[in-house]
Amino acid sequence: SRKAFYTAERMAGGAVEEDEVPSIVLDSGSSRLRAGFAGDDSPCLTMPAVIGRRGSPHQRPEVLVGDDALSTGPVPQLGLTQPVQRGVLVDFDDAELLWRHAIEAGLRADPEQHPLLLAEPPLNPKCSREAAVQLLFESLGAPAVYLANASSLAMYASGRGSAVMLSCGDGVSHAEVIYEGYVVACSTRRVDCAGGDVTDAVRDVLRRRGCCLETPLERQLAADLKERLFRVSRRAADFDSPDEGDDAVDEFELPDGRGLVGLSHRDRAEPWELLLGRSNPARLQRLVAEALSSADIDTRADLWRNVVVSGGSTMADGFVERLTAELTELAPPGRHPVKLVALAERDFATWIGGSILASLSTFQERWVSRRQYEEFGPRVVHMMS
Repeated sequence: SRKAFYTAERMAGGAVEEDEVPSIVLDSGSSRLRAGFAGDDSPCLTMPAVIGRRGSPHQRPEVLVGDDALSTGPVPQLGLTQPVQRGVLVDFDDAELLWRHAIEAGLRADPEQHPLLLAEPPLNPKCSREAAVQLLFESLGAPAVYLANASSLAMYASGRGSAVMLSCGDGVSHAEVIYEGYVVACSTRRVDCAGGDVTDAVRDVLRRRGCCLETPLERQLAADLKERLFRVSRRAADFDSPDEGDDAVDEFELPDGRGLVGLSHRDRAEPWELLLGRSNPARLQRLVAEALSSADIDTRADLWRNVVVSGGSTMADGFVERLTAELTELAPPGRHPVKLVALAERDFATWIGGSILASLSTFQERWVSRRQYEEFGPRVVHMMS
């Protein structure tokens, strides 16, 4: 077994005893939260990363978490919040509600008994990092904490030591080079454009076709339709220079009983051009190329052959083929063919990498303990190696 356990001290009968407890891994993104125990092959829990409150203005609102927050009911919603937006922790009270619910209700665990590893995006602001550590120690009562770079975690899941990492989730996309296990300085490229923006583009297309999806629950329907009905053009030319038949409309039945909606081939490809279309200066293939150009020139040929993609948005039909074609055009002439590494489970590759890291015996000394937090406060996060 690859599992290694954190050794926690506790008082029993006046003497200090040691318990070995499994660590909990949290990947808290803009739209989804994944949680589970270190050493497992997949997260035990995947849930919408939203908090809802409903009730009349004169009553204390009922707090709803995850799937419950997206469901409809006889009492009107007062509002929905996302504790993480564009990859950054912005609402700490709601983040506590979300994480506590995931651990206590989802994993049936006590956060005070398990070390907590939290994945964080590249270029995470200093204030957000410190607030996350404060929340984990003070609000959830964790005995030990570690914040890990999401790109590094996805690389662990891929089994590579050097790669160009491209992640595209719901709120943010980023690319950076990791060489022999270390992030290459100044290689990180980030853009606030990702799957959630594609979902909004899907809603725009559907609105033009007479189907309006405005409520939070309807937006979730648009996200589902994005995966089921919409796809990425395999080549830019397929979208920029469509065939005559691409304007022909096919009818698709909506899953919520709304009836049929007519979509052309071009309609179904249009939203994804937001991420890969050549009219977008921050397109994903450009992020990869710019990140790679910051690496040592002698390593670039190998890196072009090791482009690892992760995040739910990279699961889209046609995404890997289109990105491969686009990067092949951007690669210097005479190089070996561009190779994309697209794991079947890349939707939760960051969580898998966290599970691997937190279960290594060599990692256990890297946890930040409660004693260290009490000595240094939230700034202890900057001492994490």
